[in-house]
Amino acid sequence: MKTHKVKAFFAISSGDKPNRVLKRQFIHSEKSKGLWAEIRDLSQKELLSNASTEKQEVIYITIGYNPAVLEHWQDLIFIDEHGKYYRAKTKPDEFNYSKGDMRITAYAFEDNASYAEDIYADKSS
Repeated sequence: MKTHKVKAFFAISSGDKPNRVLKRQFIHSEKSKGLWAEIRDLSQKELLSNASTEKQEVIYITIGYNPAVLEHWQDLIFIDEHGKYYRAKTKPDEFNYSKGDMRITAYAFEDNASYAEDIYADKSS
């Protein structure tokens, strides 16, 4: 059951050094405040089978089908309700390609970038 909201964005830069500016391009609207998601930790068995035994926190994020996730998955950064940052570890699993749910294996990291502006998608998500 999708009871959590996650924000999802990719960084875009404009300008040349030293005036380069980073912006966050969200794949959802500002009004929606994120994507509905189910978030859960990996089990010990899943951690071992995914070779995710490094010290990073690894989770599953399950969201509804979103083509922007597939288009930008390598650059996407997810922010959970607690302000923790995650990055996709592998291409999202589209389950049975019925455009239903997508499962993303993501790992926690610290985002120390400084963003000058937030840009949101036009349509509601």
